[in-house]
Amino acid sequence: MRLHVGHFPAIGRQRPYKIGGPADVEEAWSLHNCSAALLGLADRLGQAACSRRHRDPKRAYGGRIMTVEEARRLLQTDEVARYVLSLPIIARLAYTWRDGSPRVVPMWFHWTGEELLMGAPPNSPKMKVLTVHPQVAVSIDTVEWPYKWLTVRGTAAVQVATEPFAEYLTMARRYLGEAGGEQFLTALRQTFQGWARIAIRPQEVRILDFQGRFPSAWSATAHG
Repeated sequence: MRLHVGHFPAIGRQRPYKIGGPADVEEAWSLHNCSAALLGLADRLGQAACSRRHRDPKRAYGGRIMTVEEARRLLQTDEVARYVLSLPIIARLAYTWRDGSPRVVPMWFHWTGEELLMGAPPNSPKMKVLTVHPQVAVSIDTVEWPYKWLTVRGTAAVQVATEPFAEYLTMARRYLGEAGGEQFLTALRQTFQGWARIAIRPQEVRILDFQGRFPSAWSATAHG
């Protein structure tokens, strides 16, 4: 697939250009830069389509789903994954409710190099079903272009203790800073009698960076 600027919504004014002053020159130059960026994206999409068979997780692993060890190794070694996992951004945890309907909640996270850890009050709704339906998915992504998207599927194991676990103390300081983290942890201990540790073991990983790795629907093979 090769995209052209015409495939994207029109940018700027719809009337023919007639440059008559500095403002028009600036706008024309801005449109030129936008067109160049779009053409660059189209070229990258074409290159990604040609090499997609090397990037598709199932094809890369011989048409099968990756193993737990392969998923873990990818999170440990892939540059984009390592970058996203280092950021103090909110993850979204998807799980299945009792009636089979999907639910998703925003969560802090901590990557240990082996597992994704999250924490929650023991009486929160998700804690009522994660032991019965441990299959979960986690999405973590940036908001600046080019986006970096990380999706992890795996199984969750839950443990409840009287005190927040050590990595959760690190999470609080990472997201809120030293002072903010300490204030949060003080309020947590005053409010809850215990704290749950959710450990997610990665089983399948998907990474997109919109430079060499794009959504599958954007590839030529998806339209062929």
